[in-house]
Amino acid sequence: MDGMASTPTKLAQSLNAKLAGGPNAGAYNGPWGFMTLGGAGGQTVFGALTTGTHGGDFRQRPISDAVVALHLVTDGGDHFWIEPLSSQIRFPIADDAKLHAVYGRLNPKVTFKIIRDNDVFHSVVVGVGRFGVVVSMVLRVVPQYCLLEHRRLDNWTNIKSLLKGPARHHAFDFAFFAGPHANRAEFDRRFNTAATAPNRFLQIAINLSPHHHDEHRCGVTQRWFHPNTKPEAIDPNTGDLRGRRERGTLATAGKSPGYEPPDSPKNSGSSSGTFISRACGNGNFIAGILREVAKEFEQIIVDNAVTAGGIVAGALAVGAGAVVLAVASVCAVLATVVVALRTLADAIDATMGDTSLAQIVNTGIKAVEAVPGLTGGLKIMLLRILFKMIFESQQSDRDYVAISYAVMDGHDYLDRSCFGNVESIEIFFDASRPDVYCSFVDAVLAFEAAQEERAEKFAVGYVSLRYIRGSQALIAPSQFLESVAIEISGLRDAEGSVPFIMNAVRLARNPMFAGCFHWGQFNPLARPEVEKLYDGAPEKRLSRWRDALYLLTKNGTMDGFSSTFTRHAGLEPT
Repeated sequence: MDGMASTPTKLAQSLNAKLAGGPNAGAYNGPWGFMTLGGAGGQTVFGALTTGTHGGDFRQRPISDAVVALHLVTDGGDHFWIEPLSSQIRFPIADDAKLHAVYGRLNPKVTFKIIRDNDVFHSVVVGVGRFGVVVSMVLRVVPQYCLLEHRRLDNWTNIKSLLKGPARHHAFDFAFFAGPHANRAEFDRRFNTAATAPNRFLQIAINLSPHHHDEHRCGVTQRWFHPNTKPEAIDPNTGDLRGRRERGTLATAGKSPGYEPPDSPKNSGSSSGTFISRACGNGNFIAGILREVAKEFEQIIVDNAVTAGGIVAGALAVGAGAVVLAVASVCAVLATVVVALRTLADAIDATMGDTSLAQIVNTGIKAVEAVPGLTGGLKIMLLRILFKMIFESQQSDRDYVAISYAVMDGHDYLDRSCFGNVESIEIFFDASRPDVYCSFVDAVLAFEAAQEERAEKFAVGYVSLRYIRGSQALIAPSQFLESVAIEISGLRDAEGSVPFIMNAVRLARNPMFAGCFHWGQFNPLARPEVEKLYDGAPEKRLSRWRDALYLLTKNGTMDGFSSTFTRHAGLEPT
């Protein structure tokens, strides 16, 4: 049904025929859009939603809650059409007689059954693959819309104080600006009408490496619904809605890079995607960052002093400051560093945009480590400078409007190279407990600072916080009224990334934090932990999920979709 208003599909035309002459004539013309999407693309719709994948739209439930009916085939071949008994839709999605006519005679050896039951439906939707194969589903969609994205940089100390305040994360319900020179007037001039309402999306991305001793840079991203008809929604180069072409033919759908607004700063490295998509994207913008750092080091050599307010002064951290103050003793080493940085920048330029951010960062770390005479303190300082500048470039200030899926899904569908090189976990906490989840983030960041200073190991990645409404699915990890999902990602090739993430796993499993892990990413939780998280009174969500599995697997006797993982996690009928 997802065509365009100028060329509606046959299904849309058929439905419109029933509305002809009435006030809703033409209502099914389309195009249509998801109410929310996950941040990482390249996934099938059901593959994403059945593991609890979510967006960052805290006024929307996760993607799984957009499902209104589904067709399941279980072990043994039995077919089930499943709908909730009660929902916002006050009538059955499908005609029972027509369903039986189509599916009831597929094979005399299997059965077809229609089930309308809330618990069964909300179990299968987030079923983690345990129930069988979902061969089709019906999703609730909305008319295609645009989104306004607004992003500003600040420090974690400031952001944390707002999260711990009386408004909690709703302190960010309206446009966030940091500092006295934040250009709020220009934002209001461009977007005031659209941005006066509370925003729908909040993400807080945090740089892992500290600066100013224990401070961390943050990128705060917010989004609002934006009308398709306003000037900011129109691409000045084409006259169409801003965004990438995904509709129309198989030649365009799923075959385009992530969208960058035509008026974005050139070579900013900025992107709307997740850390994974950014790591696999073009990393050539780093050449400019390397030259900028090299230029300041050259000035230090000339002046024989660290310039107040410069890049180096801003990045001084525990373990590096004392070394840098003794400038005269390190000028020869800094001169070698300058040559290494400029050589690497030239090599990056020579690739003509064919090198990923992940590859460049790994090469950069090795180049810094290879500089003769570079002491531990200087190496820490230099890498922290580079990581801070890369992060600030990726999370730089931006304000733009585009079609919803181009904003929510920054995945580069032309890239097939480096996605296996990223380690990632995602932990869910109750968003009403910033005392708990902010302490978790602090502990995660403290480990990284310690391993940099004591072992000279660096994780290359970041921490991000996104907020979502709770899901109706029984074992969705976003089980609270409002949840915060904390994603922790890193490049495996960086020596400190895997220890950093495994430490975060241990912290999340500590009873003091007891986080819910995303089912579709690394999830080590064992049966007792899962039962404690999901089977508390009075809701007993896991028990109800198991009852549904027992019903659909012939009293638990059909175990073709049981696996080592589901048995370890206790996702079994008993």
